[in-house]
Amino acid sequence: MARHATIWRTTAVAGMVALVLGTCLPLWAQDDQPHPAEAVTVRWREAFVTVERTIAPVPELDGHSVGTSRQRGFAFFDDGDVARATASLAFQGGPEQLSYRGYAQYRFDDGSTKTAYFDGGGEPAGEQTGTFRYVDGTGRFQGIEGEGTFTGRAFRPEGDIYLDIVGEYRHPD
Repeated sequence: MARHATIWRTTAVAGMVALVLGTCLPLWAQDDQPHPAEAVTVRWREAFVTVERTIAPVPELDGHSVGTSRQRGFAFFDDGDVARATASLAFQGGPEQLSYRGYAQYRFDDGSTKTAYFDGGGEPAGEQTGTFRYVDGTGRFQGIEGEGTFTGRAFRPEGDIYLDIVGEYRHPD
């Protein structure tokens, strides 16, 4: 009878081991497979001051101009990260509406960078809206892909600006 109980215990233990391995091995095997890139939502506020600007009036349109601008500032991310930010942009517009497009780069303390192309517009001294997409990254942002939107406010006369930004990014596998 003792031998019969030992066989039952051995069979029960073997069955439990098979159940655990049968359940867990497929999960462990899946960890070795590539995972699709998961999107990370990111939010931040940035503030820029204009450090260089060129303006050329459009002779055929009173009050309209085209130009370029370089800006510097900081970006404050919701996760507590802070980056130094630079922007280079081209703009055009008149007294009531302005449009612009260019590139912004964010440099973090660990040396990582991310660069975005942006396209926006609004009142020269008022509300701003636009979109952006990431075009490059280094360090922890190597291979970054993603996009987002921004809203904010511009200030005269230099075109200083603050923006509230939300977007998503992912790293390709």
